[in-house]
Amino acid sequence: MTIKATYERPTFKKVGSIEAITKSTAVGRRLDAAFANNTPLAEVTLS
Repeated sequence: MTIKATYERPTFKKVGSIEAITKSTAVGRRLDAAFANNTPLAEVTLS
């Protein structure tokens, strides 16, 4: 007999306003998931 796991509903925790969370963001010099680790932004051709 297999025991079925109980479902736990996802939760949401508010950590602040979107303005406060994104206030200090800036364009960096390195990219993330689309390119290899530490690919300099200057080496990417954007189209």
